[in-house]
Amino acid sequence: MAFDGRFYPRYGHEIGRRCEGAIAALERAEGSLLFASGMAALTAVFLGLLRAGDRVAVAHAVYGGTALLADELLPRVGIEVLRFDPFDPDALAGVLAGRPRLVHVESPVNPTLRVLDLAALARAIHAAGALLSVDATFVPPPFQRPLALGVDVVVHSATKALGGHSDVLAGVVSGRDAELRAVERHRRLGGAVLGQDAAWLLHRSLATLEMRFERQSRSATTICRVLAAIRDELGIERLWHPSLPEHPDRALVDATLAAPGGVLSVEPRGGLARAAAVYDRLRRFHRSPSLAGTESLVCLPIDTSHAGWSEARLEAAGFGAGLLRLSAGLEDPEALADDLVQALSATI
Repeated sequence: MAFDGRFYPRYGHEIGRRCEGAIAALERAEGSLLFASGMAALTAVFLGLLRAGDRVAVAHAVYGGTALLADELLPRVGIEVLRFDPFDPDALAGVLAGRPRLVHVESPVNPTLRVLDLAALARAIHAAGALLSVDATFVPPPFQRPLALGVDVVVHSATKALGGHSDVLAGVVSGRDAELRAVERHRRLGGAVLGQDAAWLLHRSLATLEMRFERQSRSATTICRVLAAIRDELGIERLWHPSLPEHPDRALVDATLAAPGGVLSVEPRGGLARAAAVYDRLRRFHRSPSLAGTESLVCLPIDTSHAGWSEARLEAAGFGAGLLRLSAGLEDPEALADDLVQALSATI
C-alpha cells in the first residue's frame, strides 16, 4: 500500500505496518490491512468494494455474524444480497446471472470444515465480471493461500489462529493494491484500524504460528482418529475434520491445505439435548465461542457463532442444532480424546 498514514495513528502506525507486511508475506499478497476485529475487516471489504445499487452474492454456509451483516446492514445502504450454495454449480450460475459485483464464501467452512474449489470458483466468477472474497480464518497462511488460486481478497479473523493466544481481537484483509485501496479508504473513514498494543500482540504471535498450527492440526487429527474408530459405540451421527478419509472434499483438502487445522466438529445422535449434555460433561475443553488458541475450546454454534438460526437455515448451511465445535489446543491430544470419549459415553 502506498498510503501509510504516518502522521496520524488512526490511519496507520509503525507496528501495524510491520505486522501488515509480515502477514502480506505469508499470504504472498501485494498488501494487508489490519482491523479492530474480523467483522470490521469484512465490513470494510463489503462497504469498500460495493456501492448502493450493487449486488453481492454470499454463500449460505458462512459465520453467523457474516450472515447478519448481509441480512441487516448491506440492504440498509442499498446493496442487494443474493444467497447461494457454493457447492452447487447451478446455484452459482444462477447468482452470477444476477451480475453481482462481489461473491463472498468461506473455506474451510465454519463449522462443517467443508473445503471449496476456490480455483474453479474464481474462474467462473471472474468470467462473469465479479470479484471473489474468501474468509479463510480456519486455515491461515502459509497452510492455505487462496490468492494463489485466483481469489481477489482474503479475510481473516486474526483473533483466531493468527493471534493464537486468546489475548487479542483483530482482523486482516489481504490482496492486490487495487482492491486494498478501496478497503483502506473505508477503514480510514470508519476508524476501524487495529490499535498499536493489539498490533504488537498479533505481530508477536506470528513467530510461533507454524509451530502452533501444526501441533493443533496433529492433535485434532489424533482426536478424530480415536472417535472415528468407535463412533458407533459413542453414538456419533457425524464427524467433521479435513483429515478424515471420508471428508467430502478429500481431493481439494489434499491439493490446497498444507495442514488440516485444529478445529473439528461432532454431531452426536440425539440432537441438541444430547449435544448439550456432552458439552456439560467436558472437562479439558474450555467453554468459549473462539478457536485456535493455545487452550482447547468447545462451543455449541447454535448458541454462539450461529445463534438464532432456524432449522431451515442450518440445513442450508449443512449442519444441525446438535453440533459441537471443538478447537484443539496445545495440550496432550490423547487426554483430549479421552475427555471426549468419556463425555460421549456418559450421555448415550
